[in-house]
Amino acid sequence: MNLPQSRGMLRAVPRVSVDMARIENTIDIDRPVEDVWNVVGDFGAISTWLPAIAASSFGDGVRECSMEGGGLLKEEITDRDDDAHRYSYRIVESPMPIDFHEATMRVDARDGGSTVTWITEIRPDDMAAAMEPVFSDGLLALKSHLESD
Repeated sequence: MNLPQSRGMLRAVPRVSVDMARIENTIDIDRPVEDVWNVVGDFGAISTWLPAIAASSFGDGVRECSMEGGGLLKEEITDRDDDAHRYSYRIVESPMPIDFHEATMRVDARDGGSTVTWITEIRPDDMAAAMEPVFSDGLLALKSHLESD
């Protein structure tokens, strides 16, 4: 399913394959790519803009996220390219019944601002419905956080 690519709109494109779901969320933000990357690229500070995370920190290669409502999530970076404004990470410990979770966040320049893309692969695939609002709401919160300055 492809949704319209209209400026400033959130686009979510869920795809399901055998046992694995792929969720792709994209949003346009009216800020330069460097400003957006300064926030998104600060791996340990995700709690400053993602509502589902009450507190976060990064050390020894692992991001620890205290989730709203309780629970601790641990994630590690698997790839990072600051010049391309992109990183990938995976969940290594979760209170949720997740067998596999790997995601990529990317910030691309566009006329007058930036586009943020958050792609997630998750197994079991039935977790996609529960997780997708975290990503879509998170990108909306990121947009609000950055454009309110």
